[in-house]
Amino acid sequence: MIRWSANVGTLYSELPVADRFAAAVRSGFQFVEMWCPFPKEAAVAAAVRSSGARLAGFLYEPGGTHGPGEMAPGQRGILNGTVTLDECLEFFRRSVSFAKTTSATHVAVLLGNADEDRQRALAFAAAALRRACEVTQPAGLMIMVEPLNSFDTPSYMVHDAEEAAEFVRSLRRPGVRLLLDVYHVAREGADPVAVIPRVRDVIGHVQVADCPGRGAPGTGRLDMHGVVRTLEDVGYDGFIGIEYLPGNRTTDESLTWLPEKLRAVPVEAGMFQ
Repeated sequence: MIRWSANVGTLYSELPVADRFAAAVRSGFQFVEMWCPFPKEAAVAAAVRSSGARLAGFLYEPGGTHGPGEMAPGQRGILNGTVTLDECLEFFRRSVSFAKTTSATHVAVLLGNADEDRQRALAFAAAALRRACEVTQPAGLMIMVEPLNSFDTPSYMVHDAEEAAEFVRSLRRPGVRLLLDVYHVAREGADPVAVIPRVRDVIGHVQVADCPGRGAPGTGRLDMHGVVRTLEDVGYDGFIGIEYLPGNRTTDESLTWLPEKLRAVPVEAGMFQ
């Protein structure tokens, strides 16, 4: 069955990261996901456990001085050869440890920005992910590779969802799947409803925000009914992460598109008819 997951990287951003998990539970969500928990993953794990939320997944990013739940300005992943392979693997080992303390099932990865030698950077990312599977697969932690659109992230290495799917297939590792964010698909100019069947074999996680604007469903032109119906048709049974920007409203004010009674129940296309 398909389940909602509230992404507290964008939702509840009016609150400190440690308070967002409990806020999602109070709003009616059972599952949450987040951006990078590093470098204070122990404290973040404690906040998740105390909230009663179930963490579906999180983002593989160093975090650094920007703290948990944040990304460095302009940085979109470290798998492009800007750090060493050993440094990449160290964050996968830390990801496994964090997942064990939170019961998270997947870690999302950004491939990084492209430099003047994109093919070299892609080859480094492929080698790093194959090695990472030696760490993550025995622990039952799935890796999700996410493409990002070229309008919001022009320097990112892979913009097209179908190219990202082919990259995932080329790895030949069952522990690596595709994170399909339908906002990025639509912003790149493709129809998510048409793309989903073409990448169905590698989809591991789905995220949603409306397009354009990356706001809540109903604020743009995204066909949520069509997206969910197509996911049902292809047999997808994972999470749909809600990762939109509430704008100048609080998160709870922006959630009118999804009544509270539906936030912890299986997702069905009929919700949007």
